[in-house]
Amino acid sequence: MDEIVDFSEKLCACDFIALTPISQDRVYCRFYAKGLYFDRMFVSNTSLLEELTSLSKDEEVIEENSISCLKDKYNGSMKTQPVEAYSKAPVF
Repeated sequence: MDEIVDFSEKLCACDFIALTPISQDRVYCRFYAKGLYFDRMFVSNTSLLEELTSLSKDEEVIEENSISCLKDKYNGSMKTQPVEAYSKAPVF
């Protein structure tokens, strides 16, 4: 699955993201909703990585106000993706 689409899907349900830098070009994101952990992913997409780093500032968290900005930006990008990009697994 495309990294941006995967991130967008997780972002829709979250209100808090915790970041753990792995290297200069990779970060581990943990997604929380209503104070509870619900998912995680590694991010290596350069533009997304830069945006997450700038929003987290000195701390390794992205809180609700910044999450709203991300949702506005990345929910729009999901609408431009082909429908096939949303399917996770075939249904039999």
